[in-house]
Amino acid sequence: MVAKLYAKDTGFDYKNFKGKTPEPSHYDSVINYDCDIYFGGKVVCSYRRLPKEQLALLTACTNKAKCAKSARTLGVQQMSAVYGALPRVAVREDYCRFSAQTKAQPEVFNGLNKVGRYLWSIYKESFPEVAQQFVDFVSNIDSDWKKTGTPFTTVNVNKNYAIGYHKDAANFGGVYSNVLISKKNADGGYFVMPQFRLALEQSHGALVIVDGVNIPHGVTPIVPKAKNWERSSVVFYTLSNLQHCLPKESELLRSKEKTTERARKRALGLDPRGEALK
Repeated sequence: MVAKLYAKDTGFDYKNFKGKTPEPSHYDSVINYDCDIYFGGKVVCSYRRLPKEQLALLTACTNKAKCAKSARTLGVQQMSAVYGALPRVAVREDYCRFSAQTKAQPEVFNGLNKVGRYLWSIYKESFPEVAQQFVDFVSNIDSDWKKTGTPFTTVNVNKNYAIGYHKDAANFGGVYSNVLISKKNADGGYFVMPQFRLALEQSHGALVIVDGVNIPHGVTPIVPKAKNWERSSVVFYTLSNLQHCLPKESELLRSKEKTTERARKRALGLDPRGEALK
C-alpha cells in the first residue's frame, strides 16, 4: 500500500544553503516506506522500494559498471559511467552516438533498461500528466536514439557520491528527476528536502522520483561500515539535444562530411568555424 503524505513549506532559505551538506538538524523525520508526497495540491515526490527481481538486476548492473572520474558537480569529483545515447559536441565529437560504455558493456545497458521500465511504470502511475508531457517531447527524437523501452535515452551510474543542496537543471521543462540506490556496507546518504523538513532513507533498492527542478534537495554524508563498502546512485534522464539528431546512418554520413569540410578549411588556413588562423 502506498501512503499519502502532505508536506508543508517551512520557509527554507535555499540561497543560504545552496551547495552545503545536509545535516540531521534540517529534517524532523526519515521516511522508509512506500509513499507519495503531496504539496500544492499535487504529488511532487514518490518514494518506493524495488521488488526483489528488480533489485537483483540493479545490483548486478551496478557491480559490473565500470566507472571513471567525470566532471565535477558543485566542486566534488565524481566517479561515474554513462550508458545510452549522447548528442553532438561541436568539433570534438560532432555526431550523435551511443556512449563508449554502452558499446563496451551492452549487458549492463540492457539490464539497466529493464529496471528503467519498472521506474517508468511508477512514474506514469504517480505523475500521469508529467509523464504524458515527457512522452510528447520524446516523440521529437528519432527512434534510432530511443533504445530503452521508455522515454529515457540515457542513464548514469554514480559511485560513492553525496551531493550538497541543489536544484536540478531540467533538460526540458516539466520533467521530474529520479534516482535509484544500490549499496552495501554503508549507512547515511539520506535524500533530504529541507523545505519540507523531510528525509528519505536511501537504503539498498530505494527509488525516488521528485520535482527536483523546484524542490531543493541534497544527500547526507555516506558512512562506510566496512572496507568493501559501496553506494551507487543510478539516474535515468533524456537529453533534449537528441531531438536534433538525424537517423543513425544519416548522422554518420553528416559526421564524415563535417570532418572533410574541417580538413579543407584547415588546409586554407581557416579554423573549423571559417575564421583565419593566427
